[in-house]
Amino acid sequence: MKVANPFLRLIAVLIDQYVIQLFLLLLWNFNLITIELNPLTAFWLLILYASIMEYYFGATLGKLILNLRVIKEEGSKLDFKTSLLRNLWKIVAAIPIYQGLLRILSPSFPQGVHDAYAKCYVVKKRQLHSQGSSNIVQVYP
Repeated sequence: MKVANPFLRLIAVLIDQYVIQLFLLLLWNFNLITIELNPLTAFWLLILYASIMEYYFGATLGKLILNLRVIKEEGSKLDFKTSLLRNLWKIVAAIPIYQGLLRILSPSFPQGVHDAYAKCYVVKKRQLHSQGSSNIVQVYP
């Protein structure tokens, strides 16, 4: 099974960030929330949003639109603990100038730091049913 193309993953992240920002802006404009809108608040909401979505649906909205799924190394669905751990590791991956996230671009390391520590892969959904999960290849299409 091939891991997902890193550029598709980037587009999925951008979609998710847009969704979170739009959601917060709508809540704030209708006075449904009074918290300060800042990048840190948005970041923590993105972590929570991604953890919940990946647990229930195997993907965030951005990944669903692009037909990507997050799976455990052995190919099974994420439990909530693994999903939360994966998303919390994004904090560590983002610290050294996104080095942990840029690692995804290398064919020899197709996982971000957060994926590797949580023992997860992001793959195209159609591959989940057509191939066994035990033969994940280290190259993206």
